[in-house]
Amino acid sequence: MSKIKAVDFANYVDEQKKKLVQHCLDHGLEASNSDSLSSVVNKELELVNENEVGNFKVEFYNIDASQYAPPQFVASGESVTLPSTNPSYDSDYLEFVEWRADGNMNNVTQDLICLPFYRTKYDSEIQERPTYLVCYFDSTHLSPTIHYYYANQNVYVDWGDGSEEEQVTSSFSHTYAQEGKYVIRIRGTSYMIGGNNQGGIFTTYDYANNCLLAVYMGENAEITVGYTFYQGRKLEVVTLLDNITTLSTRCFDQCAALKTLIIPPQTTGIGSNAFNKLDCLKYMIPPKVQCAWNYSNTLATSLLDRIDLSMYTLGHSSSSSYDEFVIPWGVKKIVYPQAERLKLFGQSNFAPDEIDLTNVSSFQMNSGFPAGRYKIKFGENTQGTLNTYSSASTTIYIENFCLPAGVVAPTSGGQI
Repeated sequence: MSKIKAVDFANYVDEQKKKLVQHCLDHGLEASNSDSLSSVVNKELELVNENEVGNFKVEFYNIDASQYAPPQFVASGESVTLPSTNPSYDSDYLEFVEWRADGNMNNVTQDLICLPFYRTKYDSEIQERPTYLVCYFDSTHLSPTIHYYYANQNVYVDWGDGSEEEQVTSSFSHTYAQEGKYVIRIRGTSYMIGGNNQGGIFTTYDYANNCLLAVYMGENAEITVGYTFYQGRKLEVVTLLDNITTLSTRCFDQCAALKTLIIPPQTTGIGSNAFNKLDCLKYMIPPKVQCAWNYSNTLATSLLDRIDLSMYTLGHSSSSSYDEFVIPWGVKKIVYPQAERLKLFGQSNFAPDEIDLTNVSSFQMNSGFPAGRYKIKFGENTQGTLNTYSSASTTIYIENFCLPAGVVAPTSGGQI
């Protein structure tokens, strides 16, 4: 790893202080006096060290979003050094496979988030990797019914309470004798769990809301039909194997406790609102192939620091309509998906520091963007109107200002 010279580091800190002061002022973070503003700046710079300057930060987290290893600082073009020990999570059911990142770990060209990829353990008795549903059933939720579509009748369920495994041919029900945490095992040659828009995995949303804690998908399971994990508000951990190629409509909608999400690398289709209202999502690793994200698109989370959606494509069915995309709270950098017509919505009193529209052919910058200074990166042929629907008092400053011929200033309201 390359080392930064002390004089270069000193110059870097001085320059960062100037930029941070200007950023605070541009975004309305006004201090009552220069000393308090200086304290804000110095607090931010406490996190900066010599290794960070000129290098990329690589972080390692477990699937519950807890930090697994100290961050590394890797020079451009170098490889990530993986932790010396492998992580473990719910080891009775899961085995570690490899680390996955939101970028290239063998030729680092950006900051990276690394998450461990797990799969369900191979059960030698039944000779397959089953699906496990980890649930807590309280005294008012002791009779769950699991909904699934099946390709054949070779599907079996073990309810995890000592009762015998049973063969099932349609939605299957069970009554527990007492409340507690249970691990339900589902196995078969081919099956699709969920798919009932009346309750997702369960036939009523009440069970999804209150009981589902974790889902570990087996090798023969699919989730191609809609609402699979919908309203799983206590669902904290999901592992999806690489056989998954489609995430259904509203697949993770309102999974408010989900913290990390690895999209299988060969995923080619994502249904509308699949990532809506993920209040606790901190880290998400995108697929590695071109992935279609259908129609109404929302990525609602307050904890993502950055998100690169460049592998996704948006395509509205009407040539006269725009795909609508709301910027998640807290995101500092966002690379937008590939889209023919995209409508951008900001959040009140918040917008990211850096907006990348390289992949967008035509756009409208709509309401919600507060006055401030933004870095906006356009493609050579991007067309659109900046700040069309903001109020006349709003002023947007664009750093490195260079508009393509097809991008125009607002005709009414707002300034640039």
